[in-house]
Amino acid sequence: MRFIVGFLLIILCIYADSSVAIASEDILNPSSVTTGSVTNSFVTSFLEAVKSSKALLEVFDWRQLLGEEVAQNIYRDVLSSLSSWGAADPENNAEFATQHIPKNFSVLPWETPIRVYGRGMANYLISEGILNERNADILAKAYAKSYEYFANAENKIADTKSGFLNFAASLTALTTERGLKLAQKYGEAWQSETSQQDT
Repeated sequence: MRFIVGFLLIILCIYADSSVAIASEDILNPSSVTTGSVTNSFVTSFLEAVKSSKALLEVFDWRQLLGEEVAQNIYRDVLSSLSSWGAADPENNAEFATQHIPKNFSVLPWETPIRVYGRGMANYLISEGILNERNADILAKAYAKSYEYFANAENKIADTKSGFLNFAASLTALTTERGLKLAQKYGEAWQSETSQQDT
C-alpha cells in the first residue's frame, strides 16, 4: 500500500511540471461530475496504459481462460474479502459481483476484462467523490501502475484482485460499506460491458 501511495505522489509531482498540471487538491476534492464522460475518460486512459505495457497485457489477457473458471475464482475472492470486512450476506453480494461473467467468455473482445476493471474502479471513485474530468487521466495511469506492481502472469485473477483492491485502499479506507460498494460497482461493470456486446 505504501508503494501505491508513494507512486501516486510521484505521478502528481511529474504532472505538476507538465502542460496538463493538476493540483493535488483537484485530485482529492473534485467539483461537479458528469458520470458517463468521466467514466469513459478513465476507462480509455486505463485501456491505453495497459496496452502500452507488456506485463499488463499479459495479466489482462484472459482469452485462454474459461468463463466458468473466471467466475468461480472471482466469486471466491469476493466472498473472502467481503467476509473479512464483516459484510452481511456476503454470498449474495459475491454472486451479484460475478453473475454477469459469461460462460462464453472466449467470444468477448479480448480487452473486456480491462474495460471491466477500469469501469468498476472509475464508478467507485466517482461514488466516493474522488474522480472527475480533470483527474481522470492521471488517476487511470496510476491505477494501471498498481497492477504492474503485482503482475507475474502466473495467477492472473489473483494479480487483478491485488491491483484492484490495493488501488482502492490507497485512496479510501476499505470499510464494510465501501467493500460492498466495490463489489457492486464491479458487478455492474461486468453487466455493462457484456450487455454492450449483446446489442
